[in-house]
Amino acid sequence: MRAAEERNRPTPPGGDALRKIIEVVRDYAAEFGGAAPLTTRVADSSTSLRILDASGRLVGCEADRDLPWDLLEELWEVEAHPEEGGWLYLRVAITSDGEAVDRAYDHWPTWQRADDRHEAAAPIGELRQEMARRAPQWRPDWMPLLDEAVMFAPPWSVES
Repeated sequence: MRAAEERNRPTPPGGDALRKIIEVVRDYAAEFGGAAPLTTRVADSSTSLRILDASGRLVGCEADRDLPWDLLEELWEVEAHPEEGGWLYLRVAITSDGEAVDRAYDHWPTWQRADDRHEAAAPIGELRQEMARRAPQWRPDWMPLLDEAVMFAPPWSVES
């Protein structure tokens, strides 16, 4: 999933939900004097807000504050395309230069931490649902790995 290529899609408009999410993240960044990237995946239960200082060092993680959970769900629904699907990962980051909104539809992005696989990886059931919604030409190459049979006999396993 990390090595998968992202297919070319137009940038979705975002609208009011994205604007409100950016405002919330901007407030966090101002309050903590740094950047405040909000990252989420298909499962809204994995949304996290990480507070970074100017050098990019993690200085805090706000899990107990009011985050725009409903706005994230609304944004995903507004931006999802009936054939191309919706994003698997989203990052909204506030920097000294403004804001950056990154979406990953087909891969596990490098900006999603690789050392926290439980938080970073979307649940298999939700990935299966997302892939089932997409037209076949919009499914990434790693999609066959979601087959239940792979859990019991992964392609990289070696028979004894």
